[in-house]
Order: sequence, then structure tokens, then C-alpha cells
Amino acid sequence: MPSPLSSSRRLLALLLLLGAGGCRKAPAASEDYAQAHARFSAVYARRLDDAFVDPEMDRVLAQLKEVPGDSLDAASAVALRKRIEDGRAAAGRRAAQQEKDRAALRAPAASDPRGFDIPRAQAPLKIEPVLPEDAGVAAAGPSVGTLERDLANYRGCFTSGPPVTVAGKGALPRYELVDRLGCRQEYPAFADRLLLIEQGKVAIISSKSAVRRVSADAGM
Repeated sequence: MPSPLSSSRRLLALLLLLGAGGCRKAPAASEDYAQAHARFSAVYARRLDDAFVDPEMDRVLAQLKEVPGDSLDAASAVALRKRIEDGRAAAGRRAAQQEKDRAALRAPAASDPRGFDIPRAQAPLKIEPVLPEDAGVAAAGPSVGTLERDLANYRGCFTSGPPVTVAGKGALPRYELVDRLGCRQEYPAFADRLLLIEQGKVAIISSKSAVRRVSADAGM
């Protein structure tokens, strides 16, 4: 039969073990994650998909890496990092496609096998008619005179495309509405519009149906 002393020792050891288990700290929320998430939300609200290539995202990623692996926000931090990295990869693919389109514009070809309305040196595009400044689209979007850099302020809904050759002006940078439901709902008047840039601002707003291919000697 165990002595009272040995029984007391076993009971004391059991109490010490239980006490050690009860003193473990519960996982805590991460201040680094809270700040990184707030910064990400602010940039994304302003630039949407273009937010992923904003320099501010470098700070977001750096702060997410500081989130402890045992915090309550560890899994959320990993998910947000993946979202940013995937967004950057998608932005890189879009940029590569735009560069590919620009290269196709510079390459000599009698016609575009893809059927795109891309200007060629021997068959430039002509815009007519040009919409006047008060053509009814400025109230819900950019207008003639809007700075090119300010187009990013329209919820990221205007994206650049291949330049368009305009009679008497040469090749002008081109913007058009992003094919996204939210953008079509926000700026419905621009669904069939081209915005052409000259000297850093919108110089021409034209219907896409007004763009036609003409020969180089067609009186331009």
C-alpha cells in the first residue's frame, strides 16, 4: 500500500502539470496583419486590379511576412500574400499581352489575321466624326481635357490599348472601357467609345464604329 507521503507527491506533481497546461497563452491577433490588411484595402479601393502593381503593395507584403506563425491571423496573412502574388502575376500577363499588341502594330503586315482593328503603316486608321466635348459622356466619366494620369481615378475602368493613327495627328495613345460588369454599369456611355490621348490629356472621344481603315493615299 502506498505511503501517504508518496501519494501526496503524486498529487502535487499532477497539480503542477495541470497548472502548466492552464498557463499557456492563447494565440493573439497580429497588429502587423491588421495594419497590412488596412493598407491593402485602401489601395485596392482606389485602384482595383491595378492595386497589385502599386509600390505600396511592397510594404503590405513586407508587413505580412512579420505576422507570427502562431498568431490568430497567420492563415489570413498567408491567404492575403497569395492574393497579392496572384494579382501581380495576372498584371504581368496583361502587360505582356499589351506589349505583344504593340509589337504587332510595329511589324509590317498586309492585314491582321486576328481581325483586330490595329493600324498599319500602309493602312492607317481614320477617325470621323470626332465627338464634341459636350457629347453627353463627360457627366459620367472622363471628358475631353481629362489628364491621362487621371484616368486611373475612374475605378481602374479604363485601360490602354494599341495606338491609333489619326489623320493629321499621327499615332495617338488609346484607352477604352475595361470589359468588366462593374465598369459597364458605372460608365455605360463608354462601352463603345475610344479615348485618344494627345499631349498628356484626352483629345478625342470617338465611337468605335467611327473607326475605319483607309489606304495611305486616301486623302488623309
